[in-house]
Amino acid sequence: MVTARTVCAKTPKGQEEVERRAHGLSPRLRQMLIMMDGRRDVVALQAVFPPELVPGLVQQLIDGGFVTAQEHAPAASPVTATAPRAAPPSAPAPLAGVAAGEEDPFELGQTFMINLARRILGIAGDGIVAKLRQAQDIDGLRALYLEWRSTIKQAPDGLLRLKELEKKLSKVLGELPTAGS
Repeated sequence: MVTARTVCAKTPKGQEEVERRAHGLSPRLRQMLIMMDGRRDVVALQAVFPPELVPGLVQQLIDGGFVTAQEHAPAASPVTATAPRAAPPSAPAPLAGVAAGEEDPFELGQTFMINLARRILGIAGDGIVAKLRQAQDIDGLRALYLEWRSTIKQAPDGLLRLKELEKKLSKVLGELPTAGS
Protein backbone atom coordinates (compact mmCIF):
# COMPACT_ATOMS: atom_id res chain seq x y z
CA MET A 1 0.00 0.00 0.00
CA VAL A 2 1.33 3.44 -0.97
CA THR A 3 1.45 5.99 1.88
CA ALA A 4 2.85 9.50 2.24
CA ARG A 5 6.12 8.01 3.54
CA THR A 6 6.55 5.52 0.67
CA VAL A 7 9.92 5.96 -1.02
CA CYS A 8 10.70 4.21 -4.31
CA ALA A 9 13.90 3.39 -6.15
CA LYS A 10 14.21 2.25 -9.75
CA THR A 11 14.64 -1.42 -10.57
CA PRO A 12 16.75 -2.52 -13.55
CA LYS A 13 13.52 -2.49 -15.59
CA GLY A 14 12.85 1.09 -14.45
CA GLN A 15 16.37 2.18 -15.33
CA GLU A 16 15.97 0.59 -18.77
CA GLU A 17 12.76 2.59 -19.31
CA VAL A 18 14.51 5.83 -18.34
CA GLU A 19 17.48 5.18 -20.61
CA ARG A 20 15.76 3.68 -23.66
CA ARG A 21 11.98 4.21 -23.31
CA ALA A 22 11.91 0.43 -23.60
CA HIS A 23 8.46 -0.17 -22.11
CA GLY A 24 6.41 2.72 -23.50
CA LEU A 25 5.26 4.36 -20.28
CA SER A 26 2.99 7.38 -20.58
CA PRO A 27 4.81 10.73 -20.30
CA ARG A 28 3.48 11.37 -16.77
CA LEU A 29 4.48 7.92 -15.49
CA ARG A 30 7.90 8.26 -17.10
CA GLN A 31 8.45 11.71 -15.54
CA MET A 32 7.56 10.32 -12.14
CA LEU A 33 9.84 7.32 -12.66
CA ILE A 34 12.72 9.65 -13.51
CA MET A 35 12.24 11.48 -10.20
CA MET A 36 12.20 8.29 -8.12
CA ASP A 37 15.70 8.15 -6.69
CA GLY A 38 15.26 6.21 -3.45
CA ARG A 39 15.07 9.47 -1.44
CA ARG A 40 11.87 11.23 -2.51
CA ASP A 41 8.72 10.12 -0.75
CA VAL A 42 5.16 10.45 -2.00
CA VAL A 43 4.80 13.87 -0.35
CA ALA A 44 7.76 15.21 -2.37
CA LEU A 45 6.25 13.83 -5.58
CA GLN A 46 2.92 15.50 -4.72
CA ALA A 47 4.70 18.85 -4.82
CA VAL A 48 5.42 18.28 -8.52
CA PHE A 49 2.51 16.17 -9.77
CA PRO A 50 -1.24 16.48 -9.12
CA PRO A 51 -1.41 15.28 -5.50
CA GLU A 52 -4.55 13.21 -5.95
CA LEU A 53 -2.93 11.17 -8.77
CA VAL A 54 0.42 10.39 -7.14
CA PRO A 55 -0.50 7.32 -5.02
CA GLY A 56 -2.16 5.59 -7.99
CA LEU A 57 0.72 6.39 -10.33
CA VAL A 58 3.27 5.16 -7.79
CA GLN A 59 1.29 1.93 -7.41
CA GLN A 60 1.26 1.47 -11.19
CA LEU A 61 5.07 1.77 -11.27
CA ILE A 62 5.39 -0.71 -8.38
CA ASP A 63 2.96 -3.17 -9.99
CA GLY A 64 4.78 -2.86 -13.32
CA GLY A 65 8.10 -3.72 -11.71
CA PHE A 66 9.69 -0.33 -12.53
CA VAL A 67 10.35 0.57 -8.87
CA THR A 68 10.60 -1.06 -5.49
CA ALA A 69 8.96 0.60 -2.51
CA GLN A 70 9.79 0.89 1.14
CA GLU A 71 8.29 2.81 4.02
CA HIS A 72 10.48 5.31 5.80
CA ALA A 73 9.97 6.31 9.38
CA PRO A 74 10.07 10.06 9.97
CA ALA A 75 13.67 11.22 10.00
CA ALA A 76 15.23 12.47 13.21
CA SER A 77 15.15 16.21 13.49
CA PRO A 78 18.24 17.66 11.81
CA VAL A 79 18.52 20.13 14.68
CA THR A 80 19.22 17.33 17.14
CA ALA A 81 21.49 15.44 14.75
CA THR A 82 23.76 18.32 13.74
CA ALA A 83 24.15 21.99 14.44
CA PRO A 84 21.68 24.00 12.34
CA ARG A 85 23.00 25.89 9.36
CA ALA A 86 22.07 29.52 8.97
CA ALA A 87 20.01 29.98 5.82
CA PRO A 88 19.96 33.17 3.78
CA PRO A 89 16.73 35.14 4.23
CA SER A 90 15.46 34.31 0.74
CA ALA A 91 16.10 30.57 1.10
CA PRO A 92 12.95 28.52 0.65
CA ALA A 93 11.54 26.38 3.40
CA PRO A 94 11.88 22.67 2.71
CA LEU A 95 8.82 20.94 1.32
CA ALA A 96 6.57 19.35 3.91
CA GLY A 97 7.55 15.75 4.45
CA VAL A 98 11.04 16.22 3.01
CA ALA A 99 13.91 16.05 5.48
CA ALA A 100 16.23 19.05 5.37
CA GLY A 101 19.33 18.50 3.27
CA GLU A 102 17.85 15.64 1.20
CA GLU A 103 16.40 17.61 -1.71
CA ASP A 104 18.01 20.16 -3.96
CA PRO A 105 15.55 23.08 -4.09
CA PHE A 106 16.92 24.17 -7.46
CA GLU A 107 16.36 20.71 -8.97
CA LEU A 108 12.85 20.46 -7.52
CA GLY A 109 11.92 23.96 -8.70
CA GLN A 110 13.35 23.45 -12.18
CA THR A 111 11.62 20.08 -12.58
CA PHE A 112 8.32 21.47 -11.28
CA MET A 113 8.38 24.46 -13.65
CA ILE A 114 9.42 22.38 -16.69
CA ASN A 115 6.88 19.62 -16.04
CA LEU A 116 4.04 22.09 -15.61
CA ALA A 117 4.95 24.02 -18.74
CA ARG A 118 5.01 20.78 -20.70
CA ARG A 119 1.82 19.37 -19.17
CA ILE A 120 -0.24 22.55 -19.43
CA LEU A 121 1.15 23.99 -22.66
CA GLY A 122 2.50 21.02 -24.61
CA ILE A 123 4.81 22.10 -27.42
CA ALA A 124 3.69 25.71 -26.96
CA GLY A 125 5.82 25.68 -23.80
CA ASP A 126 9.05 24.66 -25.56
CA GLY A 127 10.47 28.21 -25.43
CA ILE A 128 10.18 28.63 -21.68
CA VAL A 129 11.25 25.00 -21.11
CA ALA A 130 14.50 25.67 -23.00
CA LYS A 131 15.16 28.75 -20.87
CA LEU A 132 14.39 26.87 -17.64
CA ARG A 133 16.84 24.12 -18.63
CA GLN A 134 19.56 26.75 -19.02
CA ALA A 135 19.01 28.15 -15.51
CA GLN A 136 21.97 27.40 -13.25
CA ASP A 137 20.53 28.15 -9.82
CA ILE A 138 17.47 29.29 -7.89
CA ASP A 139 18.12 32.91 -8.78
CA GLY A 140 18.03 31.92 -12.45
CA LEU A 141 14.65 30.26 -11.91
CA ARG A 142 13.35 33.30 -10.05
CA ALA A 143 14.51 35.50 -12.95
CA LEU A 144 12.42 33.36 -15.33
CA TYR A 145 9.43 33.11 -13.01
CA LEU A 146 7.39 36.05 -14.40
CA GLU A 147 7.85 34.82 -17.98
CA TRP A 148 6.91 31.27 -16.88
CA ARG A 149 3.84 32.61 -15.05
CA SER A 150 2.74 34.63 -18.07
CA THR A 151 3.15 31.59 -20.30
CA ILE A 152 1.23 29.29 -17.93
CA LYS A 153 -1.62 31.84 -17.69
CA GLN A 154 -2.20 31.54 -21.45
CA ALA A 155 -3.72 28.08 -21.03
CA PRO A 156 -7.15 27.78 -19.40
CA ASP A 157 -5.95 25.02 -17.02
CA GLY A 158 -2.91 27.09 -16.10
CA LEU A 159 -5.00 30.16 -15.36
CA LEU A 160 -7.38 28.16 -13.17
CA ARG A 161 -4.57 26.50 -11.19
CA LEU A 162 -2.14 29.44 -11.02
CA LYS A 163 -2.63 30.28 -7.32
CA GLU A 164 -2.14 26.64 -6.31
CA LEU A 165 0.94 26.33 -8.55
CA GLU A 166 2.48 29.52 -7.18
CA LYS A 167 1.95 28.33 -3.61
CA LYS A 168 3.77 25.07 -4.34
CA LEU A 169 6.54 26.79 -6.25
CA SER A 170 7.15 29.32 -3.47
CA LYS A 171 7.80 26.40 -1.10
CA VAL A 172 10.79 25.55 -3.25
CA LEU A 173 12.00 28.92 -4.57
CA GLY A 174 11.07 31.11 -1.63
CA GLU A 175 9.57 34.51 -2.29
CA LEU A 176 8.53 34.85 -5.92
CA PRO A 177 9.06 38.05 -7.91
CA THR A 178 6.07 40.23 -8.70
CA ALA A 179 5.46 42.32 -11.81
CA GLY A 180 6.50 45.46 -9.93
CA SER A 181 9.90 44.13 -8.82
